[in-house]
Amino acid sequence: MKKYLLLTILILTAGIVIGQTSFQKVTSASYPSFNDIKFVNETTGWVVGSTGVVYKSTDGGKTWNEQRSNTLNSLSSICFLNDQIGFASGANSTIIKTTNGGSTWTGDSITAIPTGSASINSIYFADEMKGWILASTSSGGWILSTVDGGLNWTVDLTVTSKSMYKMDFYQANVGIASGKDAATIYYTTDGKTWKQPTTPNLRGFSYTRSDLRNVCMSSSTDGYIVGWGSMVGAQPSIHLKTTDGGATWNYLYQAESNRTYDNLYNVSFKDVIMG
Repeated sequence: MKKYLLLTILILTAGIVIGQTSFQKVTSASYPSFNDIKFVNETTGWVVGSTGVVYKSTDGGKTWNEQRSNTLNSLSSICFLNDQIGFASGANSTIIKTTNGGSTWTGDSITAIPTGSASINSIYFADEMKGWILASTSSGGWILSTVDGGLNWTVDLTVTSKSMYKMDFYQANVGIASGKDAATIYYTTDGKTWKQPTTPNLRGFSYTRSDLRNVCMSSSTDGYIVGWGSMVGAQPSIHLKTTDGGATWNYLYQAESNRTYDNLYNVSFKDVIMG
């Protein structure tokens, strides 16, 4: 399925800056599926997606130029430290790196992941040396860390029998990861030890499943997780919030007039107030 919404959202953001309030269509070309986006400032950003595609914009999302990633593996996550140094990751334990703004990318598969068929769903680097990845298959997941720029990786967390979906860090060593159900949440305050909080109370709703698809930290203490929802059996979209770095979670109850029943795949907060 071709995705155009991502590019439309980018130009809407740019439009707000210049005083416009409506969506603008920036392209009618055929693009592959996109999975992640990263802007380092108001003008420069990248998107990654299927078959290893990487596109870069230098005008706030108005135009996009394809970059050669040197991989055909689908890319799921991207992280840039500045407008030159960045990392991307994806299927078959793939990770790639650029030091020149994406003009060239180099990389390989990470052999420290127990299975080469895992997808690296999230990647975060605090600096050029220190970073974390979340890898997963349909039956298990792992969080690994590096202190030498990715030359060597150490498995810090192994999750058996459950997929892991996403991970987010607010700063070095402070992160949260989410996965297959409401009991699959982990958090770290030292970058090495991952703990599980008490399973959140889903406010009495009867969920056939409780996938937690994405996580966002808006401060060192505040974070949000979103996920499963379905009209079948009236299962509202899951919204969870923590105010203590992931140690406890509260279900954000929505009034019936505002309630949605969609499976939510992403959440983003600019700060503790604006989402």
